[in-house]
Amino acid sequence: MSLDALRVDLTSLSQAAGDRVEIRSAADVPLTNPIQVSPTASGWCVEYNPSYQEPSLSLGLAHEYGHLLLVYRGLVSPKSRFFEGIDEFLLATVGNAISHLDLVRLLRNEYALGSEEHFRVLRQGLAGLLECALDPRDLSRIELVGTGVSLFDTVRGIPELGPEMAPALEANDAVALGYSAAESHLARVSYLQGAAEQEAGLTSFLEAVGAR
Repeated sequence: MSLDALRVDLTSLSQAAGDRVEIRSAADVPLTNPIQVSPTASGWCVEYNPSYQEPSLSLGLAHEYGHLLLVYRGLVSPKSRFFEGIDEFLLATVGNAISHLDLVRLLRNEYALGSEEHFRVLRQGLAGLLECALDPRDLSRIELVGTGVSLFDTVRGIPELGPEMAPALEANDAVALGYSAAESHLARVSYLQGAAEQEAGLTSFLEAVGAR
C-alpha cells in the first residue's frame, strides 16, 4: 500500500459523500505549518507551501489525507453542527487530539506509511507551546486551554516528552485544565465509536473546560 492507495480511498469516500477534495500549492501557507486543510462549500481544500520538499511533502500530505479519511470513516467532522460556536483554535486542537493516535495506526497498518514528519512537527512545535504556557501575554483563556490540549496531543504521540510538560502545567491553570480534561475525556473519543458516543465524550470535555 502507499500514498497513491490512500489517495484513491479518500477520493472514493469523498465522492460517495458528494464532496470534492482540492489539493493545491499556495505560497501564503507558512512553512511553520506547511500543509493546511480547510472546509469549503463543496468539500475540503488541502493547501501546501510550494517550498515544502520531498519526502516531507508526501508524508505531510498522507497525514492530512488520513485526517479526512477518518472523518469519512465516522469521526465527528469539524464541519458538524455539534461544533457550532466553538472557538476555532480550540476546535483545531480538539480535532488533532481525537484523531492523531488512530491516524498514525491507520497509516501504518493499512497503507504501510510512517508518521516521521508528524512526529517531527510535534517536536518542533513543543517549544512554542511551552512558551505560550509560561509567558501567555495576550492569549485568551480558551487559547491557553487549547495549548494544554496540544501539549496532551504531543505527549500522547511522543510519551518520552512528558517530563518537559511539567513546568508549563504547573505555571498555568488554564493550560493544566486543557491538558487534564483532554486526558480524561478526549483520550477515549475514536472514529470507531458511534456519533452519539463521540459527542458525549466531546461534550464532557467542553463542559469541563467551560467552553459549553
